[in-house]
Amino acid sequence: MGATIIVQFYGIYYLADKSKNDFNFSADASIYNQTELIKTLQIDNYTKNEKNFETFILKSYEKWQEASPEYLVGDFSFALYDKEKEQLFCARDHLGIRPFYYYHSKDLFAFSSDLDMLFSLTDIPKKPNIASMRSLAEHRSIDHDKTMYENIKRLPPGHSLTLKKDGILHIERYWKPELIKPDESITLQDAAQQFNTLFAEAVRCRLPAEDTVGCELSGGLDSSSVCSVAHRLTNGNIAAFSMRFGEYGCDEGPYIKAVAENLNITPTEVSIDKVDFKNEYNMDFNYRVGPHWPVFLTYTQLFPVAKAVHERNIKVVLTGQGGDHIMSGSRRMIMDYLKTYQWKNFFRELSALGFTKKNIKNYLLIPLLNKKQKDIIKSILEKLHLREPTINTGLQKQPSPYNDTDTFYSEAFEHDVTILNDAGFSTVFDSSAYHAARKLYGIEYRHPFFDIRLVEFMLSLPAEFKYSQNTIKVLLREAMKGVLPETVRERKDKAEFSETIKDQLDAIDVEALFGNASIVDLGIVSEEKLDTYLTQYGDNALSHTISFWTLVNLEIWLKKIKTEERQNFSLLH
Repeated sequence: MGATIIVQFYGIYYLADKSKNDFNFSADASIYNQTELIKTLQIDNYTKNEKNFETFILKSYEKWQEASPEYLVGDFSFALYDKEKEQLFCARDHLGIRPFYYYHSKDLFAFSSDLDMLFSLTDIPKKPNIASMRSLAEHRSIDHDKTMYENIKRLPPGHSLTLKKDGILHIERYWKPELIKPDESITLQDAAQQFNTLFAEAVRCRLPAEDTVGCELSGGLDSSSVCSVAHRLTNGNIAAFSMRFGEYGCDEGPYIKAVAENLNITPTEVSIDKVDFKNEYNMDFNYRVGPHWPVFLTYTQLFPVAKAVHERNIKVVLTGQGGDHIMSGSRRMIMDYLKTYQWKNFFRELSALGFTKKNIKNYLLIPLLNKKQKDIIKSILEKLHLREPTINTGLQKQPSPYNDTDTFYSEAFEHDVTILNDAGFSTVFDSSAYHAARKLYGIEYRHPFFDIRLVEFMLSLPAEFKYSQNTIKVLLREAMKGVLPETVRERKDKAEFSETIKDQLDAIDVEALFGNASIVDLGIVSEEKLDTYLTQYGDNALSHTISFWTLVNLEIWLKKIKTEERQNFSLLH
């Protein structure tokens, strides 16, 4: 092959020299449908070992070749060199739970699930990607195949990559959720039964073989469901970990207590409101453990909990991540009722939501406008200062490369697919603190709600099983009858963590940080816009906390990259 191939999945070696087998192989993976694969692939004399994923991936490739990722249920990022075809075949799991980064030039193809390993190669440049920075500032996301560095790319979720003898990369999308067929005939009760079966299996197959499993327990519907099912499946052999927020409005103590009493467990509680964001968990810490993505959202608060998990010697933690994505549904079903003349359902849903001017505008008037009309109105509102202007007026959010709107049979279905395919989802997961905590403490976080079998089942269901009459997660509430305490199962509120972000902002000297703002010099944000944010922050009147937090972290990240460049230059000279 034309280029040297280097693979770096928690260890560096030349892939083509690894062995004399037909398929040289490396991966960062956990495969969860082992029982099914043992039967389908006729694997004899197999001793169960959750770390022995190589057998399943290689045997799957032998049988299904480039279609093999479609048959794997798990979190995986892998590569194998097929000597017979003289090609390198790589794949990433359906939802992108495991990262896949790569660098490709005429002389080198290198890839890893860890950017630190990739940059350990001196041949790979480390140059900030200005377009990605602008996109992150504007949309809090970047394109599916981009990173924060020029020339370093990501393999998008649900995609495979083949490098053939000609040195050209061929990237294919193997998971197409928009093609899932709806089942409008199923009843809520039957759906709840099927959900319980799939959900129990999603939890069971993610349990460690012998050790106690850790469980995040926030008191929310999702983590409480995972924790309760894991408790039943392990006969109580779980260790729950909860964040507490003291007097903050986001504290969920009563709900945590209700679940704990129901299961007769005592969670390890970590007081996030008492975390030292100025010294112990400051920005230097954040960018030491996770240097390759600017921090945004509530990144830091995971680490005090991860430390507590590590101190208990817990290696696997189950989370409630994914519940919001696959169970919540969307109010866009109201638009579907309008467009299909289901007047009774339309007015029932709008009545439950409230006949306010905003709701009438969003669900009665806007659906009747085409995109051009919407853009004109948006522009007029911005000129009249009746709408928050964009940070970069010339920057448009790129549509998902996956979604062909002609394939969506409803507004609600388009929402449910897009929320999993959106660049924001991919960006959030690849920049997640879970990856940094795994490197720092050796903890593997597993997400039962993101089991692809469960995801595809939920995508096939009627929209009203997810959202109905101003209530989200309808099916989950039905399925968890008798499992969760009623106070948790019926709760409608959801914690909002902007107060903790404010604490982290207050631990930073933002005036000094932006004294010579690199993000202004590079055109990532206008000086006028930044000054507006700084004035609002100084007056304790921030209108868009997350947007300002993102800009703060872009500035910190960029300054650290520049400092590193200067240090490397000094070492070389």
